[in-house]
Amino acid sequence: DSDDLRLLLAACRHHDSVAMMCAREDGNGLERNVFGGVVLAHMFDTARLAVTNHVGHTDVRCVRQDRMDFKAPTHIDDILRPKAIVTKTWEGAVEVQVDCEALPPDGQEARLVATTYLVFVGADAASEIREWTPQSEIQKARFMDAEARQRLREAEALTFGNVL
Repeated sequence: DSDDLRLLLAACRHHDSVAMMCAREDGNGLERNVFGGVVLAHMFDTARLAVTNHVGHTDVRCVRQDRMDFKAPTHIDDILRPKAIVTKTWEGAVEVQVDCEALPPDGQEARLVATTYLVFVGADAASEIREWTPQSEIQKARFMDAEARQRLREAEALTFGNVL
């Protein structure tokens, strides 16, 4: 029933997460699998939402994706629920971790279907990126992991050129 679906989608809303039901046109009708690009696009939109919520403006652009891991298939009629978390800010950039779950329509337990890290910067010199300081132990651990990824990006820059 469409009212039940609206209630379920409303329950999935979070300030840095927006649920989406996977429709037939989002995937392969024979196997009922959703195309990876559909999952990635929804994860990107959720990451951008988290960044704009953090910085307070929409003048940001994504300049890098670190690791995109598809963990399990997403099926037509699943509800995608990506969650984006700011992990680190530095010198005009912000890294966001996005984990995407799929909730089956039959009420089975949600499953992790994809994870990625995206780096955003201000669109121009006037687009400030507000500093973020981790508070909880989990945030501090994510911050340390983000620093390790940043060091890898810096090493790549020495080898391959300017890489954020």
